[in-house]
Amino acid sequence: MSYIVDAPLVLARDQEGKVHHCYQGAVIPWLPADLAAHLLELGMVRKVSASEPAEEPKGESDEASGQPLRAAPKADWVDFAVSKGADRDEAEALNKQELIDLYG
Repeated sequence: MSYIVDAPLVLARDQEGKVHHCYQGAVIPWLPADLAAHLLELGMVRKVSASEPAEEPKGESDEASGQPLRAAPKADWVDFAVSKGADRDEAEALNKQELIDLYG
């Protein structure tokens, strides 16, 4: 059973017990029964219905241009800025939000 995250952030365990940060709109392909019941009760996730596509929402990452997700590490944004013609030293001197504002 897949679930869609309705809360801003959900911490979800996978089948190996690893914890993942899942942001609003993300699809969680599997949850342990106890966690699923808890998150459903709180309204933090909802089950994917048969009429609803179980895929990640588009728009947060532009795969064609290689643009990283907003939540990606600063190093990914530095690399992206350099790929767009920025000087590496200048890009590294900026903070992550400045890189996103300029190149995102």
